[in-house]
Amino acid sequence: MRQADFKARIKKIEIANRTLTDGWAQAIRVLLDDIELTDENLLELKQFRPNEPVMVQINPVQVSLLDKVPAAAKTEDSLDEPEDGGLFQFIEGEPEDLPPEAVSKEWNFG
Repeated sequence: MRQADFKARIKKIEIANRTLTDGWAQAIRVLLDDIELTDENLLELKQFRPNEPVMVQINPVQVSLLDKVPAAAKTEDSLDEPEDGGLFQFIEGEPEDLPPEAVSKEWNFG
């Protein structure tokens, strides 16, 4: 399967809604800037033709602490995912008052 992976910055997103006689149509245009292409990426990108259907996936380069870790990126060393589906689970209270299984890591400074 042909695939072209590269990093870029989203410069502009245009969404146009048009009313037609038999319904409506929507067009979305994403303009990229600061594209980081290598010779290999460029060769892969040139294999695609205009009007060819492609699958597009946009991921942020800088990961937020609240982003869910994809299953493919998890390793044995990864933290177990809390029951609510997030990466972190926040529990209020003093460490002494919490049951031992509620504390997965503890750091003591001083």
